Amino acid sequence: MALPRIAEGEIVTPTFKSTAFHCPRCGVYAPQEWAQLHYNVRVDYEEWTPTASNGWISTCQHCDRDAYWVEGFWMVDGTPQITARMVEPQQTLTGPRPHTDMPDDVRADYEEARAIVSASPRGACALLRFALQTLLQNHLGQQGKDPNAAIKALVAAGLPVETQQALDVLRVVGNNAVHPLEMDLRDDTETATALFAVINFIVQDRIAQPKKLKGLFDALPQGARDAIAKRDATT
Repeated sequence: MALPRIAEGEIVTPTFKSTAFHCPRCGVYAPQEWAQLHYNVRVDYEEWTPTASNGWISTCQHCDRDAYWVEGFWMVDGTPQITARMVEPQQTLTGPRPHTDMPDDVRADYEEARAIVSASPRGACALLRFALQTLLQNHLGQQGKDPNAAIKALVAAGLPVETQQALDVLRVVGNNAVHPLEMDLRDDTETATALFAVINFIVQDRIAQPKKLKGLFDALPQGARDAIAKRDATT
């Protein structure tokens, strides 16, 4: 089964009868198969007939584990509607997985933010700001504690405009989360989860991409690298 395409860092929350979402068991974006639960009803002394219930099972095609749903009247935005709700496991929202090249000290705050974003989007934003400070100070050569000064220095060093915008989004929203009295904060889950993608974007641009390019260069024959070094020394 072909998966519907999603944007990098996007989280597809489980919804009733969706063909694909991020599995609440394994966390992988994967196809889902659905089956309605049935129970037997006795029609006479020796005969039973299967009857559909209001219970459903979604089975993840990646981990082969089940989630259980109950169909009925549920309150949706204050209005009773006929729909189904996941009852096992209890549905929780988590942020996107960290970039594989994310440094461990940055990953620590990132993972903590993932764990609490459902219960406290504002707290997740604050943790992401701490992750940004660690990224700036420990891995992007900015030892000052002021994120504004650190970002300004990175721009002067040739930081791409897209990365600058990503850093500013994370810094401003995260800082407002720490100091909620200074400015209104859109402390919804949509805002918080978007910031996870921002962190991953920064890691991709500032750490992963240079690492990949260095690996390609290091794989060149020694003679070719010596020729490049000689060329650069004379220019």
